[in-house]
Amino acid sequence: MNYLSYFLLTFFCTFVFLALAVFLSLRSKYFAFTSYLWFFQIFAILSNLYIESGSFIIEQGVYGFQTGAALRLLGFNALFFLCFFIFSEAFGHRLVINFQQVKRLNWVFLMVVAGVFACLLALYGNLILSAGIPLFSSSIDRFNFWSQYARFPIISKILGDLTVIIAMALGACFNLLLKLPRSLKKRFWIRGIAILFALYLFYLLLLGHKFSGQFLAVIFFFLPSFATYLRQGFLRKYVWAIALVGFALFFLIFLNYRDSDLARYAGGPLQAIYYRAVGLQGHVWWGTDLAVLQGERSLEPLQDLSQGMLTLMHLVGSSSVQSYIDRGVRFTMGYPAIGLYVFGIRGLVMLQVLSAVFLAALVVYLYALCFQLSIVRLTLCLQLLLWAYTTYGTGDFSIFFSYKALFFVLLLGVFELLRRAKRDLRASTRLSLSKVL
Repeated sequence: MNYLSYFLLTFFCTFVFLALAVFLSLRSKYFAFTSYLWFFQIFAILSNLYIESGSFIIEQGVYGFQTGAALRLLGFNALFFLCFFIFSEAFGHRLVINFQQVKRLNWVFLMVVAGVFACLLALYGNLILSAGIPLFSSSIDRFNFWSQYARFPIISKILGDLTVIIAMALGACFNLLLKLPRSLKKRFWIRGIAILFALYLFYLLLLGHKFSGQFLAVIFFFLPSFATYLRQGFLRKYVWAIALVGFALFFLIFLNYRDSDLARYAGGPLQAIYYRAVGLQGHVWWGTDLAVLQGERSLEPLQDLSQGMLTLMHLVGSSSVQSYIDRGVRFTMGYPAIGLYVFGIRGLVMLQVLSAVFLAALVVYLYALCFQLSIVRLTLCLQLLLWAYTTYGTGDFSIFFSYKALFFVLLLGVFELLRRAKRDLRASTRLSLSKVL
């Protein structure tokens, strides 16, 4: 098949995949949680098309050529998201959501806002007191900031450098505020939440996040409201707010790329953004797919699976890849490439199905927690979901081989058992009282 026919076929199938993903995100309250994943996977597919046209890959030091990688990546993604939709709807059909009646909303808002303000104060204080700020320094980036330049590196262990839980907490409060009638108090809380969210996005910019961090924050901020008000015209009601946030994000990304090395290589910030989104987003899959086609396979599956992107960087990177690793730089979109390298094509099919089942169960449970205001369980479940997103982005499964993930799962199970025991105790108490009366 010549490249033009291959391009038209793959591009048409990708367009159909995009249309179905958007449609399902608008129709299914669970599928909306995968928008972060399918958005970047579509860019990875288009990136492979671009690479297969003969584009030069900086990180690999080679020119791309047609291998069929884009079409295969599309097929594996279609399998994953189709399985997620089927299993999430099956799990959600059995779910009974108890809408929590919140009697002291002002106390809840005050607690969340105070917690977020304290986190932002710690993050900004650390930036100001550190040896440099990534946005204003060519030698400092978000990869080496915490290990070499941060004044209080312990903050990274507690909050992490993405801290998307801040966006989720503010989004959950915004979701509750939508249910309240108009009042000065409601306006006050919405403005406060908007200011804190803007400060959080600005912090991500100062820390050196170019796109993914800000995009993930916006996704998690709007997810509770989007899922709750899906059939009540949420998009129509807040389309201008979403468009304004999108424009602000693009402007911040433009500023971030204005003086970057990639902008100088590509010929300008707009060209750098285009090359980053289309030229580099999917090159790891292209290189891994080519290596597997040439007969290379993992010799230590568990070790390679746990290392994820590091394994793939050594596999597809150029001779200078070690310099990237030493600086803390990592390539993007290592999943499902790591599954292909470790398990082969047949094993990757099974991995896609199992991963979709796991993510579907996690999303359905998180969706139910959004209505119960259980801050502890919601935080634990959200952390597991963030680890899953990181795994599906980088291909690094090491977190799920650690005691930390096991501890979070066990702790979440304990709190769930305590909640059910408390519920059963209340039910039995009411039954006993009704018999006495």
